Amino acid sequence: MQFFNLLIEAVFTAVALVFALLPHEIAHGYTAMLLGDTTAKYQGRLTLNPFRHIHPMYAGWILGGIILGKLLPALSFLTGILVWVGFILLLKPVPINPANFSDPKKGMAITALMGPVTNLVIAFLGMFLWVGSWKLEVPYLSEYLALFFRILVSYNITLAVFNLIPVPPLDGSRVLFAFLPSRFYFRVMQYERYIMIVFLVLVYNGTFDLLLDRGTTNIFNFFFSVVSRVMGL
Repeated sequence: MQFFNLLIEAVFTAVALVFALLPHEIAHGYTAMLLGDTTAKYQGRLTLNPFRHIHPMYAGWILGGIILGKLLPALSFLTGILVWVGFILLLKPVPINPANFSDPKKGMAITALMGPVTNLVIAFLGMFLWVGSWKLEVPYLSEYLALFFRILVSYNITLAVFNLIPVPPLDGSRVLFAFLPSRFYFRVMQYERYIMIVFLVLVYNGTFDLLLDRGTTNIFNFFFSVVSRVMGL
């Protein structure tokens, strides 16, 4: 039974990630289209088909790493690396050409912002489903539904908070750097790959854990308090 529960949790985590990552990327592409850039549309990236957005092999890495990490805690460091690498390589970024925007900096800022906003909307709606699942008095079903929606809410909030950190090429940098003079903006963008490598090392090293934990926890608690009042808890 314990193995079954661990497997269910691993599958729920993988599914929740899909419902966090795909809407995030599609929101970027759809917003870009509304602002004049149809690159994502013509490349078939405005779809909920996960295989158009992710590399299946790395999704397998993540799922396998989660399961092994649950079953063999002694290997948690190695499985953590496996999962982390899988996350980095999982997504095929939605193509966006800022040259198609009437104002490239403003267009990139709005396009970037809509990814985290979408995740927060999903998390808020998911909170209603999580709280509502408590009221189901069906053995196992209510428990598993509550687990899934709890994971869904957590991952969407975490993804939003993570992407709002103003470090290239995360979404937060697109918003913050829109206020920079153009000569500085495009110069920073040239080095975003190298900045991102350093940033990922710092994240894996735990440097940003406090910021991510506090941001995620505060938003989660705020959503929960609002939903609890609306549902009369």
